[in-house]
Amino acid sequence: MGDQRHALEAEDSPIEHVADLFVKSPADKLREGRLANCYGKLMLVAGPRLLGKLRDELDAPTAALVVRSLDRDVGELPDHELECYLAEHLDV
Repeated sequence: MGDQRHALEAEDSPIEHVADLFVKSPADKLREGRLANCYGKLMLVAGPRLLGKLRDELDAPTAALVVRSLDRDVGELPDHELECYLAEHLDV
């Protein structure tokens, strides 16, 4: 009985699977940037679920460079609002 899955245990939805695949690309780009010494600190901004997945996907040395993170989906903000929002919340 220990090898059987619980009937209520949920499989990843197709949306979760796509999100898991999506975060691999930015995580890889951040790792490559770290290896090329492009930055010494990182600030992550993404919606709460995506931010968690991105953090999970980062390798340890890259994750160690994360100094701030903001769990908000800002993709729909116009550029002028985005700049103000980030300046206010991330001290940039």
